[in-house]
Amino acid sequence: MSALWTHKIKPLSVKAGCLFACVLVMTSLASCTNNTQIPVSNDNAYSAESQETSAAASVSSDTTLTTFQATSTSPATTTSVMAAATEAPAPRFQNNIFTMIDAIGFFPSTDLMTQMKAIINSDAYRTGFYLKSLDGGSIEMGYNPGGEYFGASTIKSAVALYIYREVAAGRMHLDAFIGIESIGSLLERMLNVSANDAYATLRDYVGSAKINALTSSLGCRTFQISSRGWAQATPIDAAILWQAIYDFCSSCDTGKLFMDQLINAQWNEVKDALGDGYTIPHKYGYMTGSLAVYSENSLILKTNGQSYIFTYYTTGTPTDNTLAGVVQLLDQMMIEYDIYKGT
Repeated sequence: MSALWTHKIKPLSVKAGCLFACVLVMTSLASCTNNTQIPVSNDNAYSAESQETSAAASVSSDTTLTTFQATSTSPATTTSVMAAATEAPAPRFQNNIFTMIDAIGFFPSTDLMTQMKAIINSDAYRTGFYLKSLDGGSIEMGYNPGGEYFGASTIKSAVALYIYREVAAGRMHLDAFIGIESIGSLLERMLNVSANDAYATLRDYVGSAKINALTSSLGCRTFQISSRGWAQATPIDAAILWQAIYDFCSSCDTGKLFMDQLINAQWNEVKDALGDGYTIPHKYGYMTGSLAVYSENSLILKTNGQSYIFTYYTTGTPTDNTLAGVVQLLDQMMIEYDIYKGT
């Protein structure tokens, strides 16, 4: 099954309050001066529902889309326009297509796109990832971000967000006890070492229905705790959740405590991949067996340059996944983006 490299450009004038703007088609190829039209293929294609933004709103009817498809790994020699102005808009993200959406006409370098193609083509697992800038989403990148996975321990960040919001509002207290352990201690163990017993205690104390109501109110289609006590997840829903986490942690002292626990959480594969110079709050998830998944949800916070959310899910394992290569390439693309916009 072949896949494409897609680039969508949002108009600079957008309506206030819209999380993501409508995309604008480049009907002339003359404006695409850098050769980023690189095909991506993945034999492990899968069927997954494409997902829209947290506002769950489709792009407007006058939106158009230009999709580039190259016939070889060299700079593209053929190009096809996949949608016309009078046709219904294509989904923002489609299966097995690495897509970038931005507002200023940025293209990653051919070298980085070639490396991304190689990683995706060599991936032996069903992988999806998503990046969104923390300035409201002026740039997004993703590959199968609407693909649904077993969420594993990434649901724990939703439980923590609910409780910390209640603490900030004075309706819960960190020094209150559930059985023989305080809520504060349970939160720390759940986030720092991903303790399942701490998660189960807090989940059952709060009630899954309240956690599900929170994630639904944020705009998540997944992150709904089932009767089994866990939840499905998509990379794009994880980003919606982590945008809310970032907003809360930036708003109050209780949020700062939450942020510190996420920064100090163990098994930070993204931090290991990117090295020093980044502050990376995160929550990982890992499950073996028939629901095997490996995942990382992270905030990539930079002193200089655009900070962003990065979410990643794969059916691979910590020793057999593409996480490090993907996040390193995405970060290099963000560095190019910062240079392009003059940050």
